[in-house]
Amino acid sequence: MRVLRTERFVLRPYEPALRSAFLAWMEDDFIEGFLSRSLPDMPKGERLLEGFVRRSSAALPDARVWAVTGAPDDDLVAHIECKATAKTSGDELELIYAVRGGREGRGVATEAVNAVASALAPTGVDVVAYINPANGASRRVLQKAGFTQQEHAVPGQGERWVRSGHRAAPANA
Repeated sequence: MRVLRTERFVLRPYEPALRSAFLAWMEDDFIEGFLSRSLPDMPKGERLLEGFVRRSSAALPDARVWAVTGAPDDDLVAHIECKATAKTSGDELELIYAVRGGREGRGVATEAVNAVASALAPTGVDVVAYINPANGASRRVLQKAGFTQQEHAVPGQGERWVRSGHRAAPANA
């Protein structure tokens, strides 16, 4: 998996050096509550980080998991991944992203999402995202990154947004 660079961020594989920042993020009450409700079987803390490190290693070239770090101190600002899930089929990968508390509303997600979708475009993969219809911030991120809404809310999945791997990156992203 290659390192991706944007104007302000570096998207790179997880590594042990990110341990303390990652664990602090996972201990945030909001993130812990979200993970516990949404993904009760997901490992927590060190086990979750170990999984991300393993999945983003050179030994697994198909893994698409990035830690988004920013200048000036290489602080962990977001997480982003694309993977085949039960909601995808064929040449689709589901996009999952989260921005650390206190960094929302600064274009972090838009820049990272656009970088990942642009990097995957030459492979012909369609990147899909499912969002809660009430999440206006995620809707704006996906719109700015060149995604289009494919259908209205699907019970249990939310709105489906797609950026085709057969299109060029949006000019204004």
